[in-house]
Amino acid sequence: MEIKVNIKTNKNSNLFLRYLWSILGDGKSKGWQTFSLKLGSQQTVMLGMFSCHSLSKEYLISITYKTKGCINTIIFDDVTNEDDKNIITASVKQALSYESALEEQWCSFNIKSTAYTPSHYESEYVILKPYKKNSDKNSYLEILIKVLGYDNDDIMALATKKSKEILNFLSSQMQSVLSMDVDQKENIYMIKNLNKYFEENYDENIPILDENLMISSNVIKFIENIAKCQYTIEMETYLRASKLYHLALKNYCFKHNPYKFDFNLANYNMSLIETSNTLFMSSLEGLTLIFPSENINCVECGQKIFSIRKKVLELVEKYINGLVEKKYIDSFYKDRSSFVHEGIFYSNESYTGTSIPTLQSNSEVVNQIETVNIHHLKNIVSYIFREILLKEKSTLLGDEQDV
Repeated sequence: MEIKVNIKTNKNSNLFLRYLWSILGDGKSKGWQTFSLKLGSQQTVMLGMFSCHSLSKEYLISITYKTKGCINTIIFDDVTNEDDKNIITASVKQALSYESALEEQWCSFNIKSTAYTPSHYESEYVILKPYKKNSDKNSYLEILIKVLGYDNDDIMALATKKSKEILNFLSSQMQSVLSMDVDQKENIYMIKNLNKYFEENYDENIPILDENLMISSNVIKFIENIAKCQYTIEMETYLRASKLYHLALKNYCFKHNPYKFDFNLANYNMSLIETSNTLFMSSLEGLTLIFPSENINCVECGQKIFSIRKKVLELVEKYINGLVEKKYIDSFYKDRSSFVHEGIFYSNESYTGTSIPTLQSNSEVVNQIETVNIHHLKNIVSYIFREILLKEKSTLLGDEQDV
């Protein structure tokens, strides 16, 4: 059973699919067995098997396209039941009203920070509310974001995606490991009545400055764009790089702040210095993808030659404002390459407070405690993240768009 929908953009195609699953589910149980498979010669993408209470059996669903990412037709395979045909036809027709059917819903999630949290902030789309617990020295932050969706499952899926993006982004701005507050009964929950929620949860509604970071208007704008689903390609690239930075920071904190975590690092040989350095440098590689670059072609095969190391060093030189020399960052990159490509370790965590010097065949001293200043590197990389957001905000954040 094939129905033509002819949707011209990727954004609207995804809104149509989200609304269609909501209509077919009708607030009750529905399930997917996904196995995305692209048949390029037929311009078809198989999405998987879908089942819900309103249909008599599960169906294989595919879409066809003329432009990649945009739906031309949607196919429900082998529909013989007349009631199912009528339900599918009516649901697809209704789902084409995907824009007018979006509903606003506030969602809340609580995060724990190993360092600081932002100060109090409120806008039409985002609310940041720091708080403390008497039981520990960590900082905590409740984040409320306005989500546009179709039903509970759709809204929660979108809110989960946004929460992870906000955590990774804030980590790159604040140099803090952020995680969900496990003491909360639910990681993310929806708020039906925001005014009543504030009356029940907060005694005051004034900016909190003490012991909390003041964050820039660009940071707020970035978070609001996440809440409003206003992503530029450059912003998505920045978010992927932020995730790498956050992973690096977690490794760093495992090494240097073990008391913050609930497992004994002494029981593991995790090479945290090497993995932190690799991830910090990889986050810089991710940032280079925001900017176009010229590449030379191979004389023999004609393929473009990408000098990743060169692009990273040019990025650092442009945004570090002379605070460190380029060759200093290059030393981190060389260590990263030695670890990734040759398996060379430059720290030895089996020794604590002492080192036993030995020689390799090339007469270089090995088994030194720590030869890279990861603390300095994390500061440098976060500074570059912030400088790019400051200087390239129009590229990253783009113009205002409708959701």
